[in-house]
Amino acid sequence: MHKLLLVLILISSSIHAQYNDGSADKGLTYYKFIFKDELKYNGSVFTGKHTEKEWAKLFENNAKEFKKEFAGITTKLDRFINSKKFEKIAPHIKAFAIHYASDSGYSPHCGNDDIDEE
Repeated sequence: MHKLLLVLILISSSIHAQYNDGSADKGLTYYKFIFKDELKYNGSVFTGKHTEKEWAKLFENNAKEFKKEFAGITTKLDRFINSKKFEKIAPHIKAFAIHYASDSGYSPHCGNDDIDEE
């Protein structure tokens, strides 16, 4: 029993270590209010675009690859992802993307906020 508990604790802490500087809940909120209208798809589509490892790689080096992937979609989004404000919220967007990645087994549902509705 103790071994099982220890394994669960280690798995849980390793999952959270990947994005311990951001909050998936905050990232979901930022996605909903900043990215969703610009990208024209819901949080499940966004997070399902990549695996946990792929999302982590996109956010390396000041989110350089993330910015490349989402550049050119809209002028407003381009301005935002190259702003200081994006730098502040990037850890939360990263946490959101990794937590709900295509291989995570989770789907971003937020009750009455309807992020998954088209």
